[in-house]
Amino acid sequence: MITLGGIMLASSGLHPLVPLSLGHFFTVTDGTVGVLNSNGQWKHIVPAGGPYFNARKMLGTYVHEFSTRQDEDSFGPYVATVSEGTPWEVTIKVFNQVHGEDAVPVLNALGKDYDMQFGRILPSVVKEVMSSATNLQLRREASDLNELIEVKLIEQMDRNWGADIASKIHIVITTDNLRCKDMSLIARWNDIVAEETRLQHLIKKQETEEAEHKRHLAEVNARNERTRAEEQNKLEVERIQNARAITKAEAEAEAEGIRAAQILDAKAQEARMIEEYPVAAQHRAALASYSAFHDAKGTSRIYMTGGSEGVMNSGIAGFFDGLVSNQINQEQP
Repeated sequence: MITLGGIMLASSGLHPLVPLSLGHFFTVTDGTVGVLNSNGQWKHIVPAGGPYFNARKMLGTYVHEFSTRQDEDSFGPYVATVSEGTPWEVTIKVFNQVHGEDAVPVLNALGKDYDMQFGRILPSVVKEVMSSATNLQLRREASDLNELIEVKLIEQMDRNWGADIASKIHIVITTDNLRCKDMSLIARWNDIVAEETRLQHLIKKQETEEAEHKRHLAEVNARNERTRAEEQNKLEVERIQNARAITKAEAEAEAEGIRAAQILDAKAQEARMIEEYPVAAQHRAALASYSAFHDAKGTSRIYMTGGSEGVMNSGIAGFFDGLVSNQINQEQP
């Protein structure tokens, strides 16, 4: 059995004085601590758990459950003017927490409703902070207002309650429903917002049109480039075809020139032969007449020479060539 300031802390089971009804059993719930109050003074802390027996209940000692959880309290709305003289309205939310080991000095200094003490000092804090702010700051940097009020509130807590007590109360400040009370100023702001919105819309429209123009220009350039490439390819094909035609024509002309030269050479040889061998020329003329005669009759003859050269080619040409060959052989020494 453990005793704390007249309270017996039973580890298990029922206290032996229960049948005598001389005290009172109680438990301390999680998230709180039990704080003893004797003759108006807060003295001891009982941790969460139980059952605990208050042996001094009949003497006026009671236990208060003090929350160690973060608590939220709302204060306001407050109306204060900014540096331009414009009235603003704001509600302040104070999130506060006191740790269990600090409960006794806080309760002795501020009482059980210590958190309601914020409502007494917040009006002056809000007024002081807002008086140094501007309309533009409150419109665009409202989050900074939370920090400014929190810093100023902690300073005021130090002055009012002392630094030791103020340091045991942990706070976080947020603003809620911050709004301007000057309706004409709000109307001007709305006009400004509408104009900014219109300008943003125009800018977006211009950007969209520029993007569309760039896309269309890219398509036109791509199409022109494709057409230019097709034309170049077509010209290249025509150039190759023309080059082939020229090469072919040149080759044919060269072949024709060679054939003409060969014909000229043959004519020249024939002329030399006629000049050198007149008898052969006479035979050739006779054979040509004879051949023409038989061609007209539709018949064909084969002539063979009688010399020792043997059988020659058939036909008029062979016969003529044989005659020429025999004549040449006879004239050679």
